[in-house]
Amino acid sequence: MRFRVVWKLAAEHELTRLWLDSRFRFDIADAASSLDEELQRDPIAAGESRDGSLRIFFVRPLVVLFQVDVAARRVDVVHVWQARR
Repeated sequence: MRFRVVWKLAAEHELTRLWLDSRFRFDIADAASSLDEELQRDPIAAGESRDGSLRIFFVRPLVVLFQVDVAARRVDVVHVWQARR
């Protein structure tokens, strides 16, 4: 069973800003799609744990901070930013 990925409003705005400001919009869109697919499939295996219930996941050029609610089968993406090159 897959997880439902929910991008919090702040993360949606951050992703929109990254996409609008980028010369490489295809890379941003492709990475966001890959992030969604991986987080839907197995968010516990994706990325690394951080403080509390937070996890971090890199799909260049993006980095996301997210939380997993296993009981609800839900992933909340709380922040996204561009990885340094």
